[in-house]
Amino acid sequence: MENSDPWSPVPSAGTHGEDYQRGRHFAASGNWRAALDCFSRALQQVDAFHENHPLYLSAKGLARAMLGQRSGLNLCRQALTDAPEQVDLYENLARACVELEQRKKAVDALAKGLRLAPSHNGLRTLQQHMGYRHRPIIPGLGRENPINRFLGRLRYRHQPV
Repeated sequence: MENSDPWSPVPSAGTHGEDYQRGRHFAASGNWRAALDCFSRALQQVDAFHENHPLYLSAKGLARAMLGQRSGLNLCRQALTDAPEQVDLYENLARACVELEQRKKAVDALAKGLRLAPSHNGLRTLQQHMGYRHRPIIPGLGRENPINRFLGRLRYRHQPV
């Protein structure tokens, strides 16, 4: 399931409860406190084996992270443990990591998600927003080495768009 809106805080879906949909609305408008309340209620309405449980858990985790609560990362990770095939959960984890200034973990989440779905709009957009650095052309030389910089510029110019 891919997002139609790559900046949507949580993925779109067809069969979600009213609380979840309301939470998405609040999240999209930046009202993370209200979104957290809605996502918490949505999560309480399903059991741990319900197909939407990982998504609701991840949405709640993202909302907590957006409010500065590190516990949100654990919820996002737990959701991925429960449903590692749901690519949208990687986006939520990556966004939570970005918000809590854990860039390396955000990059890892993006990479894992993109391995599953290379054309996922939300992950691609977040990757562009964060900036993406390739490995140095010659790993033995530092990133700032003039040779690596020159070869990197050549690589960048010749990448397909």
